[in-house]
Amino acid sequence: MTETSMTETSLETIVETTGEITERRSRPGTGGTRSRSKTATVRTRSPKTKTAQLIKLLSTKTGKDLASLSAALGWQPHSTRAALSRLRKAGYELARLEGRAGGAARYRIARQPAGQPAGEAK
Repeated sequence: MTETSMTETSLETIVETTGEITERRSRPGTGGTRSRSKTATVRTRSPKTKTAQLIKLLSTKTGKDLASLSAALGWQPHSTRAALSRLRKAGYELARLEGRAGGAARYRIARQPAGQPAGEAK
């Protein structure tokens, strides 16, 4: 078996085991084959920093309560409260919405700092 045919056999094995649709192209001048996947993966970008994630969570109309913010960010409640304080210090105006009949208070961003795009951290 030649090297080229071993490569083709290996690629066929990979395609059979992974189930991916591939396209084979030969590179000019190399005599070998190259596998190129036709499957597309669509990824949505999530905010990169925890502060940006917090801003995104607080940007909804209904806001979020402390427990859901802590769970979403993987923080302890005291760390979440400290992050809310840092947002206030950075110029964000946070609205505290009272919970229904003994429910937890909800927080949301009432106003972004001047010159700050929505959903972006400083």
